[in-house]
Amino acid sequence: MNHSQFKSFFEENYSPLCLYAYRIVNDDGLAKDIVQDSFLKIWEKIEGSDIENPKGYLFRIVRNKALDETGAQHTTLDDSFIGPSVDSSEKSLIIDECYDILKELLSRVPFKSREIFEMSRSAGI
Repeated sequence: MNHSQFKSFFEENYSPLCLYAYRIVNDDGLAKDIVQDSFLKIWEKIEGSDIENPKGYLFRIVRNKALDETGAQHTTLDDSFIGPSVDSSEKSLIIDECYDILKELLSRVPFKSREIFEMSRSAGI
């Protein structure tokens, strides 16, 4: 990816990523810092590597950085969490990543509590 392609990539993804990060950290300045750091990280990696899905990779970087900042406390998964400015393919990616976060958080919960939670979701209890 050359400089002009990266600039277009940045302009296309900056706002949705800021919104995504904001929904996790609840701090506009911190969300922007996370997104900027994430773009810097992907710029450093993209030159020498063959990243198949730079957009998905970038969302994952933002998610991980945001969760590091919050201690992985946020797990809301509905459309209001993602926001109206994100297209359906991005929403799908974000929701999938959020489910991954939820699974990871649930793995930390004691077995009986996790079992009760999972039953309440699957059986509507």
